[in-house]
Amino acid sequence: MPLMEEMIVLSPSHKEAIRALEKAKLGPSPTMEQEMSTWDARWRAEALDHYLPQGWSFGIQKDEKLVAYSLIQPLLFFRGLTQTLWVEWFSAQTPESAQKLVEVVYRWARDKHIQAVVVESHKPFAQAFEESPFSTAVQDGLLTLKTSKMK
Repeated sequence: MPLMEEMIVLSPSHKEAIRALEKAKLGPSPTMEQEMSTWDARWRAEALDHYLPQGWSFGIQKDEKLVAYSLIQPLLFFRGLTQTLWVEWFSAQTPESAQKLVEVVYRWARDKHIQAVVVESHKPFAQAFEESPFSTAVQDGLLTLKTSKMK
């Protein structure tokens, strides 16, 4: 039987699942340096406490296990746009999950009349946005997916 995949809106109840997903990437015996790098990670506890209650972050679960997620918040009046979605962090176990999550973020932004989705172009997850079928542009280190007919 194939694994059941489900798109979810993340909430504070997903905090430990996110931390477990990220810590699993460090391996079974992380070094002291790896452990210390988690102190200022974009997915550290304080960041999750900020992003998860907002209702803008999404995840993908397979058989109730988190396999991909995004930490997102709206920005008002960024670069002259009324509403922009800022992607703080994005993580996926497979390229397929990454592409599905990018599509959900893009379509959610369009549905909510957000004018653009913005990510830092040098982050490891930016490639998933660059490879998306949606219109992208890079300016000042930020990759932008246009979600409206803006100039």
